[in-house]
Amino acid sequence: MNFPSSKMWLGGLTVVCVMVLLLGGVYVRMGPVTTGKRTIHRSRFLRIKGYQQLHSPGGSQNDKGLLSAIATHWKSSSDARNLSVKEQAVSTRNMSKEAQRTTDKERNQGRTVTRDQNLKGREGQSKTTSSQTVRRQKMSLVGQKEEQAVRKENERQTTHTTQKTKLQLTQVNHRPVATKKSVSKLSLCPKKPPDLVGSLFINAYAKVNLDEVKKKNPGVTFGGFYTPPDCQPRDRVAIVIPFRDREEHLKVFQHYMIPVFRRQLIQFKIYVIEQAGNCDFNRGMLLNIGVLEAAKDGDWQCFCLHDVDLILENDRNLYTCPERPKHLSVAVDKFNYRLLYSTLFGGITILTKEQYWKINGYSNKYWGWGGEDDDLYKRVVNNGMTIMRPDAAVARYKMVRGTHHKTSKINPARFSLLSTATHRMKEDGLNSVSYKVTGRKEYQLYTKITVALNGHVNC
Repeated sequence: MNFPSSKMWLGGLTVVCVMVLLLGGVYVRMGPVTTGKRTIHRSRFLRIKGYQQLHSPGGSQNDKGLLSAIATHWKSSSDARNLSVKEQAVSTRNMSKEAQRTTDKERNQGRTVTRDQNLKGREGQSKTTSSQTVRRQKMSLVGQKEEQAVRKENERQTTHTTQKTKLQLTQVNHRPVATKKSVSKLSLCPKKPPDLVGSLFINAYAKVNLDEVKKKNPGVTFGGFYTPPDCQPRDRVAIVIPFRDREEHLKVFQHYMIPVFRRQLIQFKIYVIEQAGNCDFNRGMLLNIGVLEAAKDGDWQCFCLHDVDLILENDRNLYTCPERPKHLSVAVDKFNYRLLYSTLFGGITILTKEQYWKINGYSNKYWGWGGEDDDLYKRVVNNGMTIMRPDAAVARYKMVRGTHHKTSKINPARFSLLSTATHRMKEDGLNSVSYKVTGRKEYQLYTKITVALNGHVNC
C-alpha cells in the first residue's frame, strides 16, 4: 500500500485553510452584529456606524454626503412606519369608539323596544281583563235569560193552553171549545211508554192535598188538560166520570190516577159530570151527557167511562184507544180480584167515538144502582162487536170505600129493562138524552159540569 507524500499533505492542508478564511470573512461581513442587548443586521450596523462617523470631526465630505442621504432616507422611512403605526392605532381607537357607540345605540333601542313591548303587554292584559269582565257579564246575562226562560216555561205549563197540543181552546158562548191546531213537528210517542213502574201501592184512605198533587203533575193545565210535552201522543182520551157526593173519592182519584195517565203518554182531559138534585142516580145518562159535552170541547179519539172509586194498581194497564170496546176493570179487590161473570162490562170501559155512536151510547132508563152496564154489553154484541180485556194480572183495581157518601138505591126494574134492551137501543140512548147544564167550573185538575137530568132537579 502506497501512502501520500508529505508534499501532498501540505498542499491539501493549505487549500483547506484558504477556504476556511474566505468563508469566515464572508460571515463576518454579512452576519449579525450584537450591540449591547440588541442584535441587528450588519448592513444596518454599518449605516449607523457611517452616520456616526459622518458627524464626527474626522469624516470626509463625500462620506458625510453619502451617509447624510442614507440617514435621511432611513429616517423618512422610519417616520413613515411610525406614522402608519400611529394612524393604525388611531383608526383602531376610532373604530372601537364607533363600535361602542353602535352597541350603546342598539342597547338603547333594545331597551326602548322592550319598554314598548311591556307597555303593549300591559295594555293587552288590561284589554284581556276587560274582555273577560265583559264575557262574565254576558254569561251572567245569559244565565239570567235562561232562568227567565225556565220561569216562563213553568208559567206556560200552568196556563190554560199549551203550544204543543193539537187543540187550541177558543171562547164560544162563554165556554171553552177545542179546535184542531197544526201539530208541532214532534215524533210519535212510543207504543210502550218507557216510564211505567208496574205495581203500585194504593192507600185508599190517604189524606190528599190537591196543591201538592198539582205540583207533582206539571203540565196539567187548569181544567184537567194534559198532553205529552216531548212527543206527539198517539191517543186522545176524554176521561168521563159520573159523580155525585164523592168528594173524598175524587181527591184520591186525582192523587193516584193523574200520574198514571201522564206516564202512559196519552193526551187527556178529565170531565166530572155531576148530577144535580135528589133524584135517583142515573149513571148511564150522566155518561151520555159527559161524552156529548166532551165531544163539543175537543176532537177526542175515544172516551174512557170511569167510576170515581176505582184506583188502578198497575200502570201497565194502558188507557189507550182500542180496536174493540175494552173493559179495563177486570180484577177488583172487592171481588177478590176475580171477574164476577163473563159478560161484565161495568166499572171502567173505553170505546172509540165511532164505537160509542154506533151503539147509541148508554140507555137513559136505568135509575138507581145496576143494569146499565149489562145493557151496554148487549148493545155492543148486537152491533157485531166483541169486547176485549187485558190480563187480570195488570188490570187490578182497588175500590175506595167512603164513609160520607150516599149509596145509590138498587133499581128494581133493571131485569125487565134488560129483557127489552136490544129493542130500545136505536131510540133510547145518546140520541134521546135530555138534560140542562146548571153549572160548569174548571178546577186545577179537572172540569166539573153540573146537569139537571130531563131538565128537572127534584123528583
